[in-house]
Order: sequence, then C-alpha cells, then structure tokens
Amino acid sequence: MARSTFAAVALTLACCLAAAQAQLVYTGPESFINSFDTAGNLLTAKGAMISLITAGEVYGSNVAGLSAALITLEPCTILEPHTHPHSEFAYTLSGSVVHSTPYNNLTLFNLTANEGTADARGFAIFPSNQLHVTYNPTCESAQILSVFCTPYPSLNFFPYAQSLLPKEVTQSYFDGSVSNKHLANPIITAKLEGCKCRKGDRTDRKRR
Repeated sequence: MARSTFAAVALTLACCLAAAQAQLVYTGPESFINSFDTAGNLLTAKGAMISLITAGEVYGSNVAGLSAALITLEPCTILEPHTHPHSEFAYTLSGSVVHSTPYNNLTLFNLTANEGTADARGFAIFPSNQLHVTYNPTCESAQILSVFCTPYPSLNFFPYAQSLLPKEVTQSYFDGSVSNKHLANPIITAKLEGCKCRKGDRTDRKRR
C-alpha cells in the first residue's frame, strides 16, 4: 500500500513538473506560504478563507505550469462539493479534515487527513473531474494547501451528486432535498449539520 501511494505521488509531481527544464531549480525569495498574503486572489465565505496563487504570481510556477490555493476552514465548516477539470493535490498543513469521494459504483470513500506528521495520512489526490467534498468536523481551525497541475485552476459545483455524499453534508446544504435553485446559486460553504463545539471539543453525539 505504501509503495502504491508513493508511486501515485511521484507520478503526480512528475506530470506537473514535466514542462520545467531539468537542469534548473526554481525557488522563491520569500516563504511560499507568505506569498498567499500578497497574491490578491482572496475568496472569503462563512467559515472559510481561500487564497489563490496562479502561475504568474510565484517565480518559477509558470515554468512548471502550477497554481495553488491556501484554504482555511473554521470548525464545523464544509466546502461545497465540486469537481475540477484538472487534478488536485491537497495537503493538510494543520488541523484535521475529511475528504469524501463517491465512486462510480456508488460507494463512498472517506479519508481523514491530519496535519503532516510521520504517522498521519496528511494528503489526498483528486483526479480531474472527480467529485469531492472537504469538511472540518473538529472544533479547531484547519489549513489545507492545494496544488493544481494547471496555470489557472477552476472548479464546477455539483449539487446533484449530494445524494451520494454523507448525510451530514446533504443535510447541511439542502435540508436533505436538492432543487434547481441550488445549482443556480452555489452556497460555497455551510455549517456541518449537528456539529457543536464547546471549549474546543465537540458536544454533540456525531463525532466523525
């Protein structure tokens, strides 16, 4: 399992860097994370803050055809289920999040990604056009670094697939019922149904 995971990561990074010249190594003059503060592409929604860096905003990323997003999720917050026309590598910098992905046979795969420690699963890879939802079921903020193998990332909201996702996700967004208005007006974020916090701990019975 470890060998296959390593192979998947290596293949993803190799595809992203294929356009770069092999004899050169690019590095920025400052912290990569700090670059998000000056990128200027900031999206704020209830319970979340997303800062985007496109290929032209970090030295060297345009050569490799890369872009990235720094996502901060407050406690009990869900990001709208969506797809990308390109692959995504999501790494949990701090806290703990859950990634949910329905497969073609209608089974559900949940991955709890913790901050990058030696014994934790700290990342997830989503192939292009793979529906996924990410949420923070804890009472502490979480931060995710997502890297995209494209100069300018994009996404598509996909509410009609909510029936394939966890019940707390569908209940949080649509009260269990999806209509055309949800497709026309994406919510972006929602509060995780049943998630209640007190002094940094969950007080409800749905501990996930």
